Amino acid sequence: MPQRLARLDQRNVFNRVATSLYEAHDGWDVLEGKIDDDSAYVTQRNPYWTTYRDVAAVAQVAWLGYGSRWTPNKEQSLLAAQENEILANVREFYEMLAEAFTDVEDVLSGEIEPSELRGGGSRTSLLSSSTTIRALASAFHDL
Repeated sequence: MPQRLARLDQRNVFNRVATSLYEAHDGWDVLEGKIDDDSAYVTQRNPYWTTYRDVAAVAQVAWLGYGSRWTPNKEQSLLAAQENEILANVREFYEMLAEAFTDVEDVLSGEIEPSELRGGGSRTSLLSSSTTIRALASAFHDL
């Protein structure tokens, strides 16, 4: 079993959604090669744009909003039944993010390396920050 599955409990719907995005079995490959499945956060020189854990957090915020909580009962009775909708929602978020921000599109298309957004050069952007991406996911949820 891959190490990432041991770290993110697959009983959690948002972790399963992150797994689907990471593995891209159904052909949706927008984040392919951009997710670090070995680190909790990305550093300046990290070749990945985001982490597996952050993708799960973005899925949660895009679906439930900022600061939301759920009980194990809600996880089993409601969220698990909505897994396909949650997956479609977070995919839409990442697609809209790339459409709205050229820097994100350039990273996801491979035109520039993610480290260029963190490097302190002319392309430096807060769009390399997981906190910024979660804040944008919260706005996406609210809109």
